Amino acid sequence: MSVEVKQKDGQKAYVSGEVVGYKMEYPDGIGYTIGLKWPDSKEDEAGIVIDFGDDNMQDFKAVVEALEKAEADKYVPDPVYEAHKQKVDEIEKKWWKKIHRVIEDVGFAFSPFDWQVSSLFVTRPCTIGKGSELGYKMCKGFRLGPLTVTW
Repeated sequence: MSVEVKQKDGQKAYVSGEVVGYKMEYPDGIGYTIGLKWPDSKEDEAGIVIDFGDDNMQDFKAVVEALEKAEADKYVPDPVYEAHKQKVDEIEKKWWKKIHRVIEDVGFAFSPFDWQVSSLFVTRPCTIGKGSELGYKMCKGFRLGPLTVTW
């Protein structure tokens, strides 16, 4: 495998296949970023990355070389997870779950103190887990003043 060096905006990217690496000098030392490119991306921007310092480079290199030479362990499925996954798959096949998935993003919200104007993708409040935490979900829709409409 060969490594191609590409320069953009004064920064060098070291590219080999789908792997991209960067080396930066910061005020507190040298840092490295190694990652995988986004799928189907024409750019050399990494999507999933790991950052580490200069003092860990030899350890990182040693682990990669050891993994390359090592024999792979056989994957053993977790029976508890497999049972859970089968239960979830059965629920996903139900007719009511399919309808729920289609209409779950339909909503109207009125927030008199949060005025915005946006379209195409907006967030709507939703519960996370068993309903104990509040989160936001990205949906299609629009915001016009205090009114949010999602679908």
